[in-house]
Formats: sequence, C-alpha cells, structure tokens
Amino acid sequence: MYTALSNIKTALSGVTGVNTCKIGIENSLSPDDYPIIRIVPQRIEPGNVIARNKYTVHIYFGLPVSESDGGLEAVYAALSGLADNIRIAMETAQDFGALWQETLLDDDRVDKYKLGMARFLVEA
Repeated sequence: MYTALSNIKTALSGVTGVNTCKIGIENSLSPDDYPIIRIVPQRIEPGNVIARNKYTVHIYFGLPVSESDGGLEAVYAALSGLADNIRIAMETAQDFGALWQETLLDDDRVDKYKLGMARFLVEA
C-alpha cells in the first residue's frame, strides 16, 4: 500500500502552486503549509490483475482565503484550478491507473481556508 501512496505523492508533488504534499492529515497544519495536498487511503480491495490492488483514495486540497485579493470568487477560481491540476496529475501518472470519482467542497464552513476533497479509484 505504501508504495502506491508514495507514487501518488510523487505525481502530486509536481502540482503547480502547492506548498506541501503529504500522506495523511496531521493535526498540526499551520498557515505556512497552505496551499496543501493530503493523500488519505480509504479502502483497499483486490484488483483485476494478480498482485495489484484497487484503492479508494481521498485527495484533500486547500488554500487560504484572502478576500482582499479578488474576493471569494478569486479563491474559488484558484481552488478550481488546483482541483483540475490534481485530476490531470492523477490521471496521467505512469505508475498507477486513476479514475476520478467525485470532488466535494467544504460549503464555506471553514473561515480562513477553502478546502476540497477529490475521490479517486486507483489500481496499483
């Protein structure tokens, strides 16, 4: 499992504008960590090919809200670009096959950060 997660981290570490990309969500996130990507495995099942597994992986991403620089609409534009870049990086990675399932956003419930989660099915 860790090899698959490490390969995902390698693919996502190249996403433009991301400050930190890690496996797991630590409790001590600071403003200096943002914009973030966090990789969290949710489910592991047998794959369609021997010696491969299917993983449901949640990719959390977020950035600070700065309404002074273009307002909340600018934050959504940046978050949308980040979500698109994550999807491109996941779907074009050579070490695993990824299929995007959905992306959920935080409904503006967090004051200082805008967060999202993209769910992917990965076979590795």
